Amino acid sequence: MSQSQANGGSSPAAASNGAGGFRFSTDNLPPHLRLSVLNRTMARGILASQISEVGDQPLEAFVAEFTLPGVHLHWAVSSPMRATRPGPPVPAKGSDCIFFGAVTAQRISTQFGRAHALGAGEGIVVGSPGAADTIYPVACRHLALIVPRKSLSPWLQDKSTHFVRRVPPDNGAMQLLVSYLDALKDIAVPSGGELAVAAHVHDLLTIALGATPDGAEIARTRGVRAARLQAIKRDVMRNFDGTLSIDTLAAQHRLTPRQVQRLFESEGTTFTAFLREQRLVRARAMLVSPRFDHMRIGAIAFEVGFGDLSYFIRVFTQRYGMSPGEKRAGGRVV
Repeated sequence: MSQSQANGGSSPAAASNGAGGFRFSTDNLPPHLRLSVLNRTMARGILASQISEVGDQPLEAFVAEFTLPGVHLHWAVSSPMRATRPGPPVPAKGSDCIFFGAVTAQRISTQFGRAHALGAGEGIVVGSPGAADTIYPVACRHLALIVPRKSLSPWLQDKSTHFVRRVPPDNGAMQLLVSYLDALKDIAVPSGGELAVAAHVHDLLTIALGATPDGAEIARTRGVRAARLQAIKRDVMRNFDGTLSIDTLAAQHRLTPRQVQRLFESEGTTFTAFLREQRLVRARAMLVSPRFDHMRIGAIAFEVGFGDLSYFIRVFTQRYGMSPGEKRAGGRVV
């Protein structure tokens, strides 16, 4: 058995997210051990659920959890399965919490003795979460968020405490929330920035649930703005070739180009500067990797979105203190 298998296929959550937690994958586990090891891992997680297989295919799962001040986050990608929780999630025990969940495929969950079918892209919010029995009939990605009610209730129009509420997939605030939460498992939360990130999550969930006018105004200038900027940055980093423009990004995010510029200006930069930096970072990585030895420097410049080779050489040299050719010769990564 490998070391990762001996450790149950799990590891502490990467320190980059600034919080305690764990990551778990069945990838390095033989099929006959996956279910038992996953259940041992889930038993110490925030949901404290027990998993059983649905169908004949071997269980496949990735789970990540971490905690910020007033925010408990759980992500999972799994094959069909059933999750049974005998009582409230761990953070809800002894405290008054609100639970939010979202899925990319159908699920059927029993809360308070009633079955609730959730379609692809929908969310569900539960006040005073308790025992639950959830079936995921097909492979899907799902996430869960648990927050203290006291963090949200002053800004909610409906202050009910015992409810199960579906959030439709076209709810813009929920879409931003899911995108923001999904990115948190992979990005580095700046040291000292945990409270700000937690506030952004609270803002987005408040809007999704129905905020008071004051709560909506705070959320728009804080959490919504941060989530929109993060979503735009992710799109840039996924596709920064020569066809990317502020106009196309603005249209994709239902904003004006000026609104996009203002989002970047709130961080003391511009869209153009951010895009150029991402292109330079990608070009540097390609230049020092043997995988791209077959590509000329001009081809690499074009690949990452620079249409003018002389301009690329000039800004690259300014950024890294050496030319692209010098970086390729002296910065080899094996």
